[in-house]
Amino acid sequence: MAKKKAVKKVAARVGRVSKPVVQKKKKIGLFFGAGAEISYGLPSGGKFAIEIFRRSPDVQKQRFRDLLDHINRRTNYVADFLPPEFHRKRLNAFGKPDFTALLQSSIEYRRELVLDFLNNFDQHAIRVVKASGLTEAAFKSAYQTATGSAFGSSNYQQAIRLNDRLGYENKLFGTHYFSAFIEILVKDKNARLLRRCLTGFLQLLVGCCGQKLTSELNEQIFSEAPDEIPIFDDIGGVFQIEFSQAGLSALEIILDEKPQALTAKSSIANMAGELCRGTLERLFEGCLDYQSLLDSHFRYVYDPKAAWAKFTKICIFLNVVRDYIIEGLPTAEVIQTQRDGYYHDLRKLNESGLIPGSVGTTNYNNLIEIVCGSEVPPVRYLNGSVSDYYDPYLNQIVRLGPNEEYTRQDHVLVPMLFTQSGIKPLTSVEMSRRYVDLFDGFKDCDAVVVVGFGFNIDDGHINGMFRELIGNNQEIYVCQYAPSGFNEAEAKATHRRKLRLENDPDNLHFIPVNDRRQTPEGQMWYEALADKLHS
Repeated sequence: MAKKKAVKKVAARVGRVSKPVVQKKKKIGLFFGAGAEISYGLPSGGKFAIEIFRRSPDVQKQRFRDLLDHINRRTNYVADFLPPEFHRKRLNAFGKPDFTALLQSSIEYRRELVLDFLNNFDQHAIRVVKASGLTEAAFKSAYQTATGSAFGSSNYQQAIRLNDRLGYENKLFGTHYFSAFIEILVKDKNARLLRRCLTGFLQLLVGCCGQKLTSELNEQIFSEAPDEIPIFDDIGGVFQIEFSQAGLSALEIILDEKPQALTAKSSIANMAGELCRGTLERLFEGCLDYQSLLDSHFRYVYDPKAAWAKFTKICIFLNVVRDYIIEGLPTAEVIQTQRDGYYHDLRKLNESGLIPGSVGTTNYNNLIEIVCGSEVPPVRYLNGSVSDYYDPYLNQIVRLGPNEEYTRQDHVLVPMLFTQSGIKPLTSVEMSRRYVDLFDGFKDCDAVVVVGFGFNIDDGHINGMFRELIGNNQEIYVCQYAPSGFNEAEAKATHRRKLRLENDPDNLHFIPVNDRRQTPEGQMWYEALADKLHS
C-alpha cells in the first residue's frame, strides 16, 4: 500500500513538471512619432514642413473668409475679441518676409547642425542619389564621360578657402560630391539649377560661419572693461548678418523648384542640378527652424485686434497644414491591402505574449485607428489631431467632424495641430487631461516602447514626460532605426543628452531595426521586445 502511494506521488510530481508553463502577457505602452509612419508613404517631420510651405493657401483663405462671414457680428464675442470691420479686412498668408525670418532663426539657433551637414556632404549626397532612382555607378560614369576625369579625382579643399576669421573647420570643399558639382559647373556654366544650388550652399556656409563670428564679437566687443562701469553694457549688437544674402536664395530654390525625375540618360547638368537640389532640400529638412515662425505668430490667435495680419497668417497656415495631412493620407483600402508598418504590427502583439496598454502619438492623422480599430486602446494625440480645433477665446479644444462644419461656427477656431510651438493650449482642460492620463497609463505598463520619435528640442514638453518616467524606474524601449549598424553606447549618450538626464539610465533600452522593422538577428521588433520582457 505504501509502495502504491509512493508511485502516485512520483506520478503527480512528473505530471506537474511536464505541464506547460503559461507566461503572463506583458502590458506595454506605445508612443509613436512621425518616423513610425514613413512606411505608409507619409513624410518625416522635416519633409512635412517643407511641403507645407510649398503649398498655395488660396483654398484655405476662402474657407476662413466663409467662417468670418458666418459669425454673428452682433455678439459680445465679436465686440470683445475681433477688430472693427473684421469681415472686410484683407486676409494674409506667410510670404517672403516671413521666410527671411525663418532662415535667420535657423542660422542663429541651428548653425552647428548646418555646418555639420556641410562637413558630411558626401554621405547626404549619396542618400539623395539612391533616392533619385539613379545609381552611384550611373552618375560616376556620366561624370567621367562629361569631364574626362574619374569621380573623386577633383578636390577643392586647397583651391577654395574661407577667410581665416570665419573658421578653419570647413570640410565642404574637400568632399567628393561638392567638388564634382563644381567641376561640372566649370564644364557647363549654363547649368542654371546647379549654379543656383551651389550658390545657396556657399551662402549658407558663409552665413553660419559669419553668424558665429558676429555672435562672438557682439558678446565680447570689449575684451577688457571694468565691471562697475555700466556704459560698456550699453554697447552690443553692433555687428549683424545680412540674412537676405545668407541663404535666402537657397530656401527659395527649395520652395520654388520642383523635383525632376532622373534616368541614366539624363544630361550630366540635369543630374548634378537635381542631386544638388535634393541635397539642399535634405539640409533644410533637418535644420529648418520653423518652430520660431510659428511661435512668433501663435500668440496673436489670442489677440486679433493687436495684429490682424499675423492673426490671419497663423489661422490660414494651420488650415493649410490640416488639409495637407488629410490629402496625403492613403485610403483605408490602400492602407489595409497595400501598406504594412508598425501599426499593422500592433495586431500581432498577442502572438508574442504582449498586450497594448496606453497609446500616445505626436502624429496628427487617425491612421493608427484606421489600421487597428478597437484592437488598441483610445489613442491620445499629444500634439492635437485633424479632428481637434482650438478656440483661443475660451481656451478650449473642440472636436469637429466634416470640413464643412468649420465654416458654420460662432467663434473663430484654428486647427489644433502643434502644441510644441503654442504652449498655451496645454493649459486647456482637455489637453492637460491627455498628458496626465497617458503618463499615468504608462506608469501602469510593464514597459513603454517608443517608435519613430526623435526626442528633439522642439518637443521638450514630451521629453519631460519621458524623463519623469525614467526617473520613476519605468522601463523604456526605443526602436532605433539603424540599417547600417548600431552603437548602443553612442545611442544611450545621445538620448541622455536629448532627455537631459544626469546619468546614463539603466532602464533606457534600444531595439535596433531596419527598413523591415527587424533587428539584426532577423526578429520583428515586437518579438525582440517580448523576448526581453519575458526573459
